[in-house]
Amino acid sequence: MFVLILSSGFPTADNLCGIFEWEQAKSLAKKGIRVAYAAIDFRSFRHKRKWGIQSLEKDGIPVHLFNVPCGNIPINMRTRIGRSCLLKIYQRLLPKQGKPDIVHAHFFEMGIIGSVLKEKYNIPMIVTEHSSKLNTPYPHPKDEQIAVASYKQADLLIAVSSALAKNISRLSPHQPICIPNIVAIDFTFIPHLPHGEFHFVSTGNLISGKRMELLISAFTKFRHHHPNAKLTIFGDGELRPLLEKQISANGLEDAVRLMGVCTHKQMAKIYETGDCFVLASASETFGVAYIEAMAAGLPVIATKCGGPEDFVNDTNGILIPVDDKDALVNAMEFMSSNQALYNRERISKEIIERFSPNAVAEKLLACYRQILPAHQEV
Repeated sequence: MFVLILSSGFPTADNLCGIFEWEQAKSLAKKGIRVAYAAIDFRSFRHKRKWGIQSLEKDGIPVHLFNVPCGNIPINMRTRIGRSCLLKIYQRLLPKQGKPDIVHAHFFEMGIIGSVLKEKYNIPMIVTEHSSKLNTPYPHPKDEQIAVASYKQADLLIAVSSALAKNISRLSPHQPICIPNIVAIDFTFIPHLPHGEFHFVSTGNLISGKRMELLISAFTKFRHHHPNAKLTIFGDGELRPLLEKQISANGLEDAVRLMGVCTHKQMAKIYETGDCFVLASASETFGVAYIEAMAAGLPVIATKCGGPEDFVNDTNGILIPVDDKDALVNAMEFMSSNQALYNRERISKEIIERFSPNAVAEKLLACYRQILPAHQEV
């Protein structure tokens, strides 16, 4: 079996675009599947990189990257350009690798682009949807239009969470299958170091959707009854100056730390003393930050925002409504009083097993086997 993974980017040290797709490609290769990776990167000129098509090999996988600095042009125009780029990649791919058995496109726009290979060369196509743009009952009409066209061309549709599957099901002739992302988990179980103060940890971009302002507000209220409590936040973004003012206005300079972007090694040292991970996101199609914290053994407070509902339960955390400050404070109180309810080593073991490359690759292989015989009969 030969699978062509189609993505909107190829991850590098300073750009994580395509990270989930690349992890899938590597996991399939480890299962003995022949894989090639194609990426069409439409980011604007300000993202410095070499333009045009590049071919390389990484981890034994042929990679074909087409950098097209279009930026924010109309999606229909971008799609036409992308289809042309993919055909050029295909002509470069064919002599050495041969014709793929399956095109596996990620995100609805890549599905439209990938369908050109189905139309011209009769290659079946799977689309995996990750997009937060569609993780709502009322997506933008243009996005909805492109998604409908993309899913119509797909032989099978995958969503990375059950909430996303529900939201896109009405746009597709297929019932979406839920398969989570692979998480390249750099954290394993970290034994907890007692320290005498309750320590919350959070990770996320400092943007509106992550609701860090709400978290700090809830922590301020929680701290009225827990004066030694601490909150550490990893991540950076446009709201940092606002959050710094909020911290100062509430006299929390010694209690709340904004760490900026840190390495996993630096984060692991904080997770060692962390009692609970908390992230009050307004929307998540998946929720990598929760997964990483749970892999380290931390119980979590998460919102019912689309992704966490698939993996947060009574044994590893608490789910609360979005934008409910009182519920967030109550969850923080419960966590501080009931640490013994959560087996950190078991939390880590279960989450690593569930999102491991091998576990997700097996589910993907089942999908590939499902569509290949049906397509070959056509």
